[in-house]
Amino acid sequence: MLAVALVACARKTPPAPERATEATVPVVARVGDVEITVAELKATIEAQPPAIKQRNDTPTGRKMLVERLVRAELLAREARRRRGLEQSPELRRLMKQQLVNVLVKGAVDDRLGPEAISDVEIARYYETHTSEFNRPEEVRVSQIVVPRSLQSYVANGSSAHHR
Repeated sequence: MLAVALVACARKTPPAPERATEATVPVVARVGDVEITVAELKATIEAQPPAIKQRNDTPTGRKMLVERLVRAELLAREARRRRGLEQSPELRRLMKQQLVNVLVKGAVDDRLGPEAISDVEIARYYETHTSEFNRPEEVRVSQIVVPRSLQSYVANGSSAHHR
């Protein structure tokens, strides 16, 4: 089943003329009635940490990412079909928790986005807290003290037998 879905992903047939409009979103893969669009693929890449984002934002990386998204959708379908997992109390609890996480993240991002703090505010904070940014150099010194009897033990090579 996965092979069929991946073969369908690899086909580059343009949409039928009657469906091609400016509002049509390019689809990179279909799993049953679920479509994975170019916009979803880009959003998935953008949401990743920089190192992973850089790796996935290549032709090979995008292909592998589409394959992972298709595989995830197939596994989700199988879980629903076989086990009725979407009805489990644990999954419902996790979904509620994730909804709250998304809501909170959105609120935090809205308040603390890059434009939320102006350059003037940053400069003012720096000027009033310069002592926090300009600290004198510090040096940490450590010393390990070994008793003489242990030194002779190590010097005689006895430690090689006990390692």
